[in-house]
Order: sequence, then structure tokens, then C-alpha cells
Amino acid sequence: MDKIVEALSMLRELIPGIPVGLGLGLMVFLYFILNPTKLERLLALIYRVLSCLGERWEYGRVAMDLQATINNVGEQIEKQAPKVLPHALKIEWVKDGDEEAFFRHGEIIVRLSHHANQDRNLVIATLRYLGRGLLPRARSYMDDRLSHSTEYTVAKRVFGSARAISASDYFFKEILKPALAEEPGLRRDCDLLDTLDGDGYFSRIFLTEVREFGERTYPATPTRDHAGEIRAFAEFLYTVAKERGKVKLHFPGVKIKVATILVAKKQTIKQWGLDAHLRRIKMRIREGIDSIYLCGRGENINVVREVAKMAEQTGQIRILRAYVYPLPPRRGKKGIIIACQSNESFFRKQAELIKPVREAFEQYVPEIIEGKVEILGIVRRKGVGAKVAVRSIDEDIDAVRCCLGLDEDRLEQIRNALEGEWVGIIRWSYNPEEFIINSLYPLRRWDITDVSVDEDLLEVVVTVKDEGTRRRAVGEEGFNVRLAQELTGWKIEIQTGASIRRRV
Repeated sequence: MDKIVEALSMLRELIPGIPVGLGLGLMVFLYFILNPTKLERLLALIYRVLSCLGERWEYGRVAMDLQATINNVGEQIEKQAPKVLPHALKIEWVKDGDEEAFFRHGEIIVRLSHHANQDRNLVIATLRYLGRGLLPRARSYMDDRLSHSTEYTVAKRVFGSARAISASDYFFKEILKPALAEEPGLRRDCDLLDTLDGDGYFSRIFLTEVREFGERTYPATPTRDHAGEIRAFAEFLYTVAKERGKVKLHFPGVKIKVATILVAKKQTIKQWGLDAHLRRIKMRIREGIDSIYLCGRGENINVVREVAKMAEQTGQIRILRAYVYPLPPRRGKKGIIIACQSNESFFRKQAELIKPVREAFEQYVPEIIEGKVEILGIVRRKGVGAKVAVRSIDEDIDAVRCCLGLDEDRLEQIRNALEGEWVGIIRWSYNPEEFIINSLYPLRRWDITDVSVDEDLLEVVVTVKDEGTRRRAVGEEGFNVRLAQELTGWKIEIQTGASIRRRV
């Protein structure tokens, strides 16, 4: 309330003469807009008072309670791992058999049949929400067992909250226990992620890096290599958490390039100084590591901060986020993780490269901001051109035509914003073969005589009718086919000649 009064005073200075009551009302309104879970709790209280008036009000109370409980935990996780749960939950009651979860207007809608057992309502709503909303671009690249374990680990946070503690028994008895019996390996994965959660690594490192993996890889077709890399990274973090300093502390993967720096205790620092940590950071950057997590606990929390500050001042890293958090009660300490990115990061440079393209599309295609059209992938060669994969969220909109605009006026504005660079708008498809063909634009379907697909190797041979068409498909200095390969994640070969037998 003190903050609201202070903000009101500032508002009255900016707008002289504003009535105190109106100003206070405005500040309260803004407070609830900026804190939607607080608003849900207020509405739940209102529904609770009115629930005696009938079933409709009772259902509304239950829905608001569920939303407030789940979204509150979601907000906490978002602070630790931005964008891993980017959409809030909304409950809609339906009849039996019509339950589902889907994305609509920036929210995850969970249609749920009302049950007298509120623990059941909370558990089912949570799992359906997480199944649709957790790591939306990365989950398809994880193996099913690790994906389910990740979902259950987040769900346990919801059921462990003060407002939902009684739901834990229902979850363990009705959901987790049968799942463990059906898939014995699931227990080991759940224990692994529980260990990471106990050390603070689960959300702050694991979920963060898996989300980045999805952003870097999507919309490429998931492969065993993708799932293998994410699983290997989980095993790496588990070993770091269990052994602490007795194992290799960097993970040089293809899409995940992470190092953990475990900052030594004060006694060791007094003897050897901070230079050893700074040299280790420099070495990891030279090896191509992208993300560096400086970790410590107990008495050396301030030492971790000092190491991060010195490394940033020397121009080696950029500090992204810092977390101080309580470790499990039995340890009686606090931990710290400072997330940093190398200033030589390849992924950072790639993100900076495609940022102007995304901004141009968002500026001239308002349907993207409105959530009716989604950009799924961008690849670019600066000064040459870019390919952008899009799909429709609104069934009444053609994503490609929408981005082109009437008489291609929107495309022209986008190209002007990029100083005349060529831009190809690609229709995304769940069908890999169709997506690959689309990605080769300006090659047209009628120019293709055959497509041979090897799904195991993620290789495709596209046969075209003549040499002129092949040159157009490959592009100058291979530009077109290389962008198509980056966009789809497939190796693409363009050849001419008679049709060859299709392999599926």
C-alpha cells in the first residue's frame, strides 16, 4: 500500500489536480493489471462469497482458485527460467469427455470437467496445462521419458505450494505411482531432476538451456541426436550436482554449450586469489562455450558476485541474471547462481543477426503481435537475404498471404526496413517433405520431378527438370539451398535427371 501511495503522489505531480480517490483507484487498477495472479485471488474471494447463490458461482470460485494456484507457481518459475512457461492458464468447464488443452489468444485454455474432488481438479488441470504450455518449442526435442519427468518435477512444485499441499497425495497415488510402474526408467529420471531441483539447477540452468535449445532448433524435425544431447546435458548437470568439482564442469554440445564455474571457498580464495576462476572463464570462452553459470553457496556468495563482476569488467562475459535462493533445510544455507553469456557467443551473434528481421515482420504484420500468425524460424545471411517460416494460428488467415500483404506491400516494407535484402516467406508444415519443398522457394513445385527422403539420416534428394532450374534452386554461391538446410535441419541435395525411386 505504501508503494501505491508513493506512486499516487508521483502521479499527482505529473498530472496536477487529479482527485485522490480517482488516482488511488487508478493505481489499484494498474496494480492488478501488472499482477494478474493477485487479481485471480481477489476474484476467487468474490466468487467464494457469492458461491452460496448457486452452482455457477461455485464453479467460478473453483476455476479462479485453480488458476491462481497454478499461475502463481508459473510466475515463480518464469522468474528463474524466463519463457519456459510463457502463457498463463485459463480454466473452462465442460461436460465429461470434452476435456482438452489448447492455445488461444495468448493463454493455455484447459477445458475440464468439474469434479467434487478438488485435488483431482487441480492435478488434472496442472498436468494438462504443463503438457501444452511447458517448454512449448523444446519438448518435441526431448525423449518422452525425460519430457514426462520434467513435467512431473514442475507439477510437484505446484502441489507443494501452501495452497495445494493436499493435492500431492492424489498426484502420487493416481498419477505418478502408476506411471513409475509402467515405465521403470522414469523413476531414475525423476530422481535425477529432483537432485537438480534440490541444488537450484533444475529451473535456473536445465529448463533455461532446454528452452534455448528449442529456440535454436525449431522448426527442424526432431531427431535422436536432439533427444540424446538434451539427455546428456541432464546427466552432466546431475554429475556436477552430485560430485561438485570432482568432474568435468563444461558441456560442449552442438546446441548446448555450457560451463559451470564452482567458486571456491573463502580460504581457497585467500590463498590463490580470483585469477584462477577468471582464467577458467577465459579458457571456456576460447573453447566455444556459450553460457557460463557461476555457482556458489554459503559463505562465498559475495565471492561469486565479485568473480562475475570482474569477468564482466574485463569484457569476457555479459551478466544475464543472478539468483540467490535457499537450499533444502537440511543444508541450512543459501545458494547463488549467476547466469552469464560469453561475449564471443556464436548463438548471441546469430540472435542479433535475425533480430532486425523479426522486428520488421512484427512492425508491418500486426497479426503476429495479435497472435494470429506465428514466426517459427528465421535464417539470414546479412546483406544477402533471409528466409522466414510462418504458420497460421487463426484458421481464417493464410499466413503467407498475410505476410505478403495486398500486392506484396507488406513484403516491400519489410525489405526496405532491411535495406533492400531479399526475404523469402516460407509456409511451415508438419509434413517434413512439404516443408522442405516450401523452403526451397523460389523453386516451384512444378519444377520438381521427384523427391527422395531418408528420415533416418535427415537427408533429402530433390530432382528438378533441368540445369537452369537446379541453379535457381541452389542459388548464387549455394545461398538458397544453405538457408533451406538451416531452416529445416535437413541436408538437401538438388540434382537433375530422370525421376528416382522415393524412399520413405
